[in-house]
Amino acid sequence: MVKSKNTKERIMKTAINLIWSESYGAVSVEDICKKAAVNKGSFYHYFPSKADLAVAAFAFHFEEYQPKFDRIFSTQSPGLKRLTDYFDLIYEVQADQFEKLGFVCGCPYSSLGTEQGIIEQKIREAMEAKCGAIKKYFAAALRDAQAEDQIEITNIDAKIDEIYCYYHGVLSQARITNNLESIKNIKNGVFDILGIKTEANVS
Repeated sequence: MVKSKNTKERIMKTAINLIWSESYGAVSVEDICKKAAVNKGSFYHYFPSKADLAVAAFAFHFEEYQPKFDRIFSTQSPGLKRLTDYFDLIYEVQADQFEKLGFVCGCPYSSLGTEQGIIEQKIREAMEAKCGAIKKYFAAALRDAQAEDQIEITNIDAKIDEIYCYYHGVLSQARITNNLESIKNIKNGVFDILGIKTEANVS
């Protein structure tokens, strides 16, 4: 049982790494099996298709990070600090990938969703759900920041969409230009969107 679980996780982790660093279309089932050191029989035992693997693998990836997200977005922290801590985490993750691979990988969910969202509905729905989960964290943080008089926003839902689009735009451009340092500036851009010019209001 333990061996089976380890095999399944190895396939998923391999898929995440390959798809995130390259692309869904560039990575074949054969590539995943070879890198994970499993045969195709083992692959299809767990996953009916590459699309099913992608959905499961990226769900697994999100679940691994969720305890960190929950800690960062704890209501024990001021609303704006949750956002800055989250963007600091994103930079750390991207910097770690950059050190390993030599290039910026960008957001795994938006990259996969953008590439396959029109082609594979199950992938689009899964990636949309992951992005939606992050937006819920943002929503709670902004509403609490408003209640704490850290910000003043008339339409929080619209502001969340604006911040999220900006955030993913920076990650996409960072991947295109291979510019890791631009990711450091995300929180400053978010402050500008919120009408905050410094971090003095955050802690």
